[in-house]
Amino acid sequence: MIKLLILTFLLLNCFAKDFTISSYNVENLFDLEKNNTEYKEFIPYSKSMWNKKNFDIKMNNTIRVLKDLN
Repeated sequence: MIKLLILTFLLLNCFAKDFTISSYNVENLFDLEKNNTEYKEFIPYSKSMWNKKNFDIKMNNTIRVLKDLN
């Protein structure tokens, strides 16, 4: 029985492939229009400085990270 388990493990290990799992917080990307569901740090066009320019910066950074992950 133990030999069968070792053989199964070795066979599965031979065909294993690497993969990457990632997570990225993009909740505030949807806060460019005020609809009273925003975090107070991301109220658009206020003292929080959340605006189209900062949105574009965050979007480009997100794209760069995803490309780096391939």
